[in-house]
Amino acid sequence: MSALANTIRQLSGRLALLRAERERYQSLCAAAYQLAGAMNAPVRFLDALADGANGEIEARQKTDDLLPVDPKEMGAFPAWSDDNIVSMQAEIAQLHENLQAAKLLAHANGEMFRAEKAEAEKLRSVRGVLLGVCTEAILALAHASQSNPLYQPAYDKVNSAIVVANKPGD
Repeated sequence: MSALANTIRQLSGRLALLRAERERYQSLCAAAYQLAGAMNAPVRFLDALADGANGEIEARQKTDDLLPVDPKEMGAFPAWSDDNIVSMQAEIAQLHENLQAAKLLAHANGEMFRAEKAEAEKLRSVRGVLLGVCTEAILALAHASQSNPLYQPAYDKVNSAIVVANKPGD
């Protein structure tokens, strides 16, 4: 049982890390939304970025639906000075770096999730084997307690452990 509690503690720590990562992705989408708005991007891009910034999992747009862009969808670009263009290029470069870092982090988290999922499956199979052994033991104790009342306390203890282990949600 302590192994299960230990696993739950580990997963809760990783869950906190994933929540922090989600907040970073939302911040990145919010910054990209601002940039897309300044560039007069089509509304479907702004909607997709707004969904990401708000943390909505069910996106309105699929990535494939965003391209190609029809020039008629774009608004007129404001007149920019050379300084504005240089500033925008620096911001784009920074967004590119952030995106690359986010991709690496997402890949690492995907690998970690797959490993955790495999470990959880292994623990579930071990739990199933242990419950099977306990069930066999309870049947043997039930049979033994019919002929000898001294086995009744052992039967009760093993039976209550099986009931606790089979509670839904565990």
